[in-house]
Amino acid sequence: EFECEKEAKKQGLPKFKNFNYEWGYLVDWDIPDTIQKKKYHFISLNRIRKFHRLYFGVLLHQKSLIKNNVFSYWSYYTNEMELTEKNYFPKGRENEVRMVRDINPKLSRDTILDFLSKVPYKADDIKNPIDREYSYTRLPELEKLCKESFVQIITETDTWGDEFNRPVLTEKTIKVLKSKLPFMIIGQPLILKYLKRLGFKTFDKWWDESYDTIFKKSLNPVQNIALRTESVVVEIEKLCKLDMEEINLMYED
Repeated sequence: EFECEKEAKKQGLPKFKNFNYEWGYLVDWDIPDTIQKKKYHFISLNRIRKFHRLYFGVLLHQKSLIKNNVFSYWSYYTNEMELTEKNYFPKGRENEVRMVRDINPKLSRDTILDFLSKVPYKADDIKNPIDREYSYTRLPELEKLCKESFVQIITETDTWGDEFNRPVLTEKTIKVLKSKLPFMIIGQPLILKYLKRLGFKTFDKWWDESYDTIFKKSLNPVQNIALRTESVVVEIEKLCKLDMEEINLMYED
């Protein structure tokens, strides 16, 4: 926090606001001086159920992008999972199927249900009773997975907003900034522009970041985040077509 504010002052930029520093300690590993070879194209850790995370997971599943990468979704405590099912899905999974198909009718019920049948997705087969840890990346095993992954796909907490709202950055983005991983963000519009204004560099040298600017006033917030999510998945699909030798050359660059 102090380093960031010092750098902001030096560059004549505004102080950091809207950051949740409280969670910053959750990534505390050292970045090695030597470049570590990557094994996975991407890592994406998702715990709490939100539409953009559900939609993101279904799109990844449809394109067979989850296999051979690191992905988690809905990693609750067992009793928390059961409680959520009871409260939010009294009619089973049909509500989630309807939500996705309302946005994208081209996605078949079978594809959505097949994705949901595999919930909860976990980042690894770590036998840990506290499933929350799969989201917070505090475990040494998850530190290893992060270091072995090329890009982290952040599904931020908030997705609402337009060109007049300042994006809200949470611990999800802070953790990735601290880990020094390349990243894409599925969140509010212009969140990358906001990071750049604060003095951070992003990764438009390697992939198209125009997803950050997708916002249509004629669409509702769910439709807008769906478009941004689809645009991010297009870039992930391109990355996943590269072999790991090319990925490692990009990372060294």
